[in-house]
Amino acid sequence: MYKVLIPIVLLAMISTATAQPRKPPQEAYDACNGMAENDDCTVETKQQETLEGTCLMPPKEERLVCVPEKMKGRGPGRDKKEDTE
Repeated sequence: MYKVLIPIVLLAMISTATAQPRKPPQEAYDACNGMAENDDCTVETKQQETLEGTCLMPPKEERLVCVPEKMKGRGPGRDKKEDTE
């Protein structure tokens, strides 16, 4: 049984370690063109939904992205302290 279980666990660990985080859609970047960090922004999704958010600089990015209110504090590089403040 262990001969089968060990390769499965190793494969799961490797696939998790190499998974690339999803990038925001282009509309989220476009919504912050010409804006400053922490400015309010609005994104129109492909599903014709309008989302209110804030222009933020994600970790390892070089340009602002409009982060909807429901997405704030999620994703890699975010401190847990931000959620409680």
